[in-house]
Amino acid sequence: MGDFGCGEAELARLVPNKVYSFDHVAVNESVVVCDMAATGFAEQTLDVAVFCLSLMGLNYQDYLREAYRLLRYGGWLKLAEPVTRWGEGNLEELLDAIASSGFSIIGRPNYRDRFIYLDAIKS
Repeated sequence: MGDFGCGEAELARLVPNKVYSFDHVAVNESVVVCDMAATGFAEQTLDVAVFCLSLMGLNYQDYLREAYRLLRYGGWLKLAEPVTRWGEGNLEELLDAIASSGFSIIGRPNYRDRFIYLDAIKS
């Protein structure tokens, strides 16, 4: 599993799976310091790529392409992003970026609280 923009690497602490925590700054020794557009990891390393509050950069499409490169075929992309960033007219931009990165979107966006949740697979 890859946690892109991991912050304090909470996902790695909370789940039993092996989690690679990627971020621009390391808050502890378990975080891989990198540009999320080029992690340096081998292709098809991950089964799941997670983005939670981490598609804020102008080059977010590069982040999605790197997640696609790192995922095995059939691997899952899981997104939890703020409605303030991706709501209304911006959602189509995000959906297009996900699809143009090679992913197939599964189901519909799910709105809960102030977040949009999306799932996609590498196809």
